[in-house]
Amino acid sequence: MDTSISTGTFRDSDGITKNVSANTSGPSGTFNDSGSGATGSLSGSGNCGGDNCRISGFAGANSYDGGIAGGSGGSSSGGGTNGSPGTRGSGGGGGAAQVSGGSTNGASGGDGEIVYRFLKIL
Repeated sequence: MDTSISTGTFRDSDGITKNVSANTSGPSGTFNDSGSGATGSLSGSGNCGGDNCRISGFAGANSYDGGIAGGSGGSSSGGGTNGSPGTRGSGGGGGAAQVSGGSTNGASGGDGEIVYRFLKIL
């Protein structure tokens, strides 16, 4: 078979007959889902001025229709912290600017993934 199954029924391991479109246990909670990555948010202020001006990093974009959170942004408190990495296709958090050591680093986005389901056809 060289095409995907998108309609019909199957018997699950619990012995109950179910619709193929009921396979929604993945991270986005929808059947046969695909899409592009989400865009990170720059809501808030990216500018400040004066002595001791500090700007924390922004969080990375979510993936899987918001089901997997992006990495957290770096803190600008004290010496600051780096942004944390994303997971499962989500974006990495941004680094903080204007901390006592200068700035901190942003993090990498998470590896993308493809999830397959296999049904035994009898």
